[in-house]
Amino acid sequence: MSLALEHGERVSRVVVLGTGSLLPPLPGRGKPDAAEGEDGGAAEPTLAETRRLLEENVFDMTLITPAALQTRHRMSTGKNLQAFLERSRARDGKKKQGKTDAKPLWKRLGEVPVPLRLIYGREDRGDAAERAALAMRLRPGLDLHLIDRCKHLIQWDAAEEFAALSGSFLADKT
Repeated sequence: MSLALEHGERVSRVVVLGTGSLLPPLPGRGKPDAAEGEDGGAAEPTLAETRRLLEENVFDMTLITPAALQTRHRMSTGKNLQAFLERSRARDGKKKQGKTDAKPLWKRLGEVPVPLRLIYGREDRGDAAERAALAMRLRPGLDLHLIDRCKHLIQWDAAEEFAALSGSFLADKT
């Protein structure tokens, strides 16, 4: 989203999956957790911690097979953990220098110069369904899809629907 806002000529379309920072906060509930979607700690997770995190982010628990768990765990360690930590440090550095955007991303959706599609799981954390409904009321015509029986890992819980929504959108030449 930031790349499209800053360098729209480099991007033709944007598909966003379950990014809480693009949904407005609910009135009277305070600001959503700033770290929403930034799962992870400073140390490599144990296999049990990886399983717990997957259970929080997947609706269909049968998708958490031993092979999927091993793959996800491997993706959370080593160079991938180091890259996560570097991104976190860079984000924290911007905050300390006061270089964060004054206007939250959810208020900038109308500024995106290219077609934008947002896809969320109805059962995702952070009141995603209620916040998505509010976003659609605030911005009629917003291309936002809310998928039932789906949490944060949309591409796992709703692989076929995710592929259809993303593929048709990205392939559209208009």
